[in-house]
Amino acid sequence: MKIASTEGIRTGYLIHRIERLLQREIQMRLSHLGITFSMFHFLRLLLREDSRKHKEITAESGLTPSTTASAMKSLEKEGLISRRRGTLDSREIYVYLTPKALELRAVLDEVSNEVIFKAMGNLSSEQVKVLQMSLVQMASALEGSAKE
Repeated sequence: MKIASTEGIRTGYLIHRIERLLQREIQMRLSHLGITFSMFHFLRLLLREDSRKHKEITAESGLTPSTTASAMKSLEKEGLISRRRGTLDSREIYVYLTPKALELRAVLDEVSNEVIFKAMGNLSSEQVKVLQMSLVQMASALEGSAKE
């Protein structure tokens, strides 16, 4: 469905729709590698900082512990991560990227950049800045209310 006008359309719907379209585009570009959007999401988190606690990954992703555990299981099955118990506290589980995952960094970065460029291709640099600032303000307002 193409959106021709914003009249009568709620902001929340537009944000949700764009999120789904971005996910679909990324999924299509990575399907030949057997990488799902969920796997992409967690790989990107881990590529920013490897060797992280399972709990930290869950918190940063904003997803539930069971969703994170399911994604980690898939990533481990594909040979993209390994999980090990902490040496000081065996209840903590640490997640490590494998060499196979590290080899995907360039592809994941390229796909991410291409999809964002496609989505924002018709926007001026000023429009992109305003959009980014607005989204950051919205996220901050919601994150602030979640902590209260």
